[in-house]
Formats: sequence, structure tokens, C-alpha cells
Amino acid sequence: MTELKIVDLTKEMVQSFNIVLGEDSQEIKAFAMEQSRKLATCLVRIGELSAKNEIDQETAQRMLEIEKLAVESVCLTISGLKQSSINNMLTTALTIVKPIVNSKLGWLLI
Repeated sequence: MTELKIVDLTKEMVQSFNIVLGEDSQEIKAFAMEQSRKLATCLVRIGELSAKNEIDQETAQRMLEIEKLAVESVCLTISGLKQSSINNMLTTALTIVKPIVNSKLGWLLI
């Protein structure tokens, strides 16, 4: 099974952020890139811990939820986007990487 890679996951999520945000994406492009990288790092770390049987599904879901809340907070503070736009952005980004991540883990995280 292929390894989860931060660069690949980040690229996929940034593309989805740009699609969802449209013209607004230029305003927060740097932040979207950084937040995508943080989400990707979290997902890769969960994958690493899962491979070593050092994390269970419930803990992994809590880790991801914490990271999602952090991304929401940054986006709300920096960009002034509406909560619904940020939720849509995160949902879309995670939906894009969902098959890759869930397949790697062997259980549903996203």
C-alpha cells in the first residue's frame, strides 16, 4: 500500500480550496497553502501511528477534528470568510483526499 505523503495531500487540498473559494482564494492563498499542509501533516501522522498500531479510530478522529477547528479558526481570523464558506472549503478538501486516506488506514477516518 502506498504511503501517505504530505506534499501530495497538500496539493490536492489546495486545489480544492481554490475551487471552492474562487476569487477569494487569491486573498488567502498563502494561508490556504499553510493550512492544507497542516491538515496533510495531521493525516500523515495519523497514518504513521495507525501503521504502528499506536492509535485507534476514535483518537484519530479527535486529532483530525482538532486540526479542522484550528484551520477554521485561522481562516476566520485572517480572511474574514463566512463560517459556511470555511466549512464548505474544509469539507471539499477532505472529500478529495478521503479515498486515499481511508484506504491507507484501512478504516474510515474522513
